[in-house]
Amino acid sequence: MGLPECQRTANVWARAILQDDYGVRPEDITWVRGGIDTPGRPEKIPLQLPPGVKVEAAPQGCTISELLDRGALGEDDWSYGVDKARKTLETFVRHHHAQGLSKRLMAVEELFHPATYESYSI
Repeated sequence: MGLPECQRTANVWARAILQDDYGVRPEDITWVRGGIDTPGRPEKIPLQLPPGVKVEAAPQGCTISELLDRGALGEDDWSYGVDKARKTLETFVRHHHAQGLSKRLMAVEELFHPATYESYSI
């Protein structure tokens, strides 16, 4: 997982959400630190991370954006197919409704045309 600096507020929240909502602990991920668009971004303060938390520097001269473009930061985070993406889709429709963007909470099955659920080979 790429990040510019470990202690930035947004990254603290991202780790909290991953742990609290998805059960992914900070030590379950290898964190890659570097500049998003400019290579070579260091931590601004020394860190004393908990045991098991792994943070690596991005390769010399490389940005987090470049690593993402090359697919070097792991698998595609977007699961394809309704069953594989069900948890993400359910979370999205729950928040969509809670934020007043839909009049009712929709089931995932209502989001797509029925043919979406068919599979076949060509």
